[in-house]
Amino acid sequence: MHKSGGIVGMSKRNFWMIFKVAWAQSATTHNILKSFEKAGIYPINKNVTIRSIEPKRASTPPTSIQLAGNKIKTLYTTKTLRHLKLEFRLKQDPDITQKLFKAAFTNAANANIQLHRAKGLEEALKIERKKRTRSKRLNLVGEEGGGAFLYSPSQIERARAYQSTKALAAEQEKEAKKQEKAEKKVEREQRDRATKERVAQREVDRQIGRDTKEGVKRARKSLIPSVKRVQMTPKRFHTIGLVSKEATKDHDVVEVDKSVVEGEEGVLRSRAGRYIKISSKLIK
Repeated sequence: MHKSGGIVGMSKRNFWMIFKVAWAQSATTHNILKSFEKAGIYPINKNVTIRSIEPKRASTPPTSIQLAGNKIKTLYTTKTLRHLKLEFRLKQDPDITQKLFKAAFTNAANANIQLHRAKGLEEALKIERKKRTRSKRLNLVGEEGGGAFLYSPSQIERARAYQSTKALAAEQEKEAKKQEKAEKKVEREQRDRATKERVAQREVDRQIGRDTKEGVKRARKSLIPSVKRVQMTPKRFHTIGLVSKEATKDHDVVEVDKSVVEGEEGVLRSRAGRYIKISSKLIK
């Protein structure tokens, strides 16, 4: 309140907050004894009491020398300070130095005052907002109403039962939240475990695929020499000489079965086992 600069009005709540702190700091045994001693009441000191009621003497007016001490007017604006600084560079006068220091101290004091006032205004704004916020009623029995509550013994019992039920409900809600948190933690751990298992299985599958590819490559490399040998082995053919005493015609053709037909001249079939059509006149 003392920082607000009188902007915020006094209320009972604000008065008690200020009075409580002031009373705790001022109403002490040491301060009470010092106040009695300062007034000359205890221990009794008549000189102090008489001095407080004696007429005060007029102060001595300053001499002409003291009046003529400040020849240069102290300047506080930025423009005049720049001019005074330039003049000090050209002429280092002790009076100019003193005025510069005085202006610096005055400006620093003004800055501190403005900062203190700004903080006080912020505190005043907070207090005003707090004053405008209406407090909630302390509903002990759980009944809505706009009037004053007068508690009888039966209402006190109801209030105790209501408070115990409210505390039990709060405890149950707390336990439910705790249980829900534990369940979420278990589910999160299960998801993490399943994710790790999938990653591990995927890595195993990749390794199996790489091993399979390597095995196929090695098998192919091992088969290449045998295939080359087979390809390089010359084919063996049997030359069969067939002699016909009569002229052959196109319709003089018979079909020979796939089975092996052996004769004196060798095997009469193709290497692939296909049908061989020869003239009937050529078969002995």
